Amino acid sequence: LQNVPRMINGKIVNSIFVNAKGEAVYTGYKEEGSFIQPLSPTAIRFGGKLAILGGTGKFANASGEGDFLGQFNPQNQDDAWYTVNGWISY
Repeated sequence: LQNVPRMINGKIVNSIFVNAKGEAVYTGYKEEGSFIQPLSPTAIRFGGKLAILGGTGKFANASGEGDFLGQFNPQNQDDAWYTVNGWISY
């Protein structure tokens, strides 16, 4: 993607979801409830709440929120997962 904003309404854009048409949804973290939890030398879990900050195309005025949970292996960049459960209005 080109011209991804760094911030929207004072919130840092930290994730982008893109559909098959190239339309993007921008998200940012909400501070409350976020965590990072080392589980082992090969597993770090993270989670919290995100806000939908807008996007491009049909998502230009999108809003919403969700809960996210993920895990990654700091020793292997191909060993990771990430899920989001929430709602979006556009």
